[in-house]
Amino acid sequence: MIWAIVGLLMIVLLVMRIAGMLGGGRTQAVPAIPDPAPGFKSAEQVQATSEVMPSEWCEYQGRTPPLRLKIRGQTEENYTRITRQQLATLGPGGINYLSEGQRAALGSRIAAQAYVADWEGASYPNGNPIPFSLDNLMAVIEGDQLLAAFVMENAHRLSPAWPSMPE
Repeated sequence: MIWAIVGLLMIVLLVMRIAGMLGGGRTQAVPAIPDPAPGFKSAEQVQATSEVMPSEWCEYQGRTPPLRLKIRGQTEENYTRITRQQLATLGPGGINYLSEGQRAALGSRIAAQAYVADWEGASYPNGNPIPFSLDNLMAVIEGDQLLAAFVMENAHRLSPAWPSMPE
């Protein structure tokens, strides 16, 4: 559980660090489609790396019936790319205008997009399965804050060590 808390704090710090890189509080023009990771691998290379990262089906017992999530590890480079893409939707300095709760939700959304590849066991009240999508996953996470910590704990276990991440 401590790793989940440490991981969540690292996400918030990384989001804030990247927000500062995108312009902080300064006003500047933002390209229509910013390169989310200039000087790094192409998006195709990063996606290929993501697809070969270890993944595992993890069962979350905090729901009835239990929710199974396919969680994958992630490199720092790919996580940074996903974070920058999410921050770009806010505009320059946009993160500075978010409340703490909104920042936490943004961190959860970034983690969900980066680490969760699929799920099983999510169903509507009538028993029909809920299709996996980032928006559906976020609706479940918003209703159960422990789920975000569960994702981070397992993602940390599956991801290679990042240079800025404690082992």
